[in-house]
Amino acid sequence: EAALASGDGAALRGLAHRLKGSSRTLGGAAVGEACDVLEKAAERHGLEGAPAALWALRSELARLEGALRARGLGRAAA
Repeated sequence: EAALASGDGAALRGLAHRLKGSSRTLGGAAVGEACDVLEKAAERHGLEGAPAALWALRSELARLEGALRARGLGRAAA
């Protein structure tokens, strides 16, 4: 969110790229696809489409977290 707010497309693209690889390793194909869309939006001048892509990514991350928790793989309770 900070990279998007500051208009730092390079940072946003790098973060999306790293998260894409990590999420796919965990079996989060939908998160990986959302990261790919965000990464491509970050490459465009003006970050066209990036806010919507970030919203979609957050939604898919929440879905993946729920699936991992259901399998006992989520964050431990504090």
